[in-house]
Amino acid sequence: MSRGSGTLDIRRRSRQGKTFRVSLELREGRVVSFTLSGDFFAYPAESLDEIGEEVAGLEPSEFIKVVESRLKEVELAGVDKKELMEAIKELLSPFLGSHRRRT
Repeated sequence: MSRGSGTLDIRRRSRQGKTFRVSLELREGRVVSFTLSGDFFAYPAESLDEIGEEVAGLEPSEFIKVVESRLKEVELAGVDKKELMEAIKELLSPFLGSHRRRT
């Protein structure tokens, strides 16, 4: 993957035992697409799609801020918001100056 471009994907199992997947596509250092999927529920159901549309074109650091803010408006069942954000930050760690990937 060239610096700032490529497809990123991470899968995790939540503490509640549900699987979730975060997928991102970056081009020239900006988010092109973002999907969050798995065997959990989000209310309202369309909220995750709306977040995906809203973050297109953002740089990784701004993307994280927007997703954190928007997730406050979403009720999740089966996965914790903190777990989602940890996975997103891990996925984007190569593109963030101050966040380091955990080993």
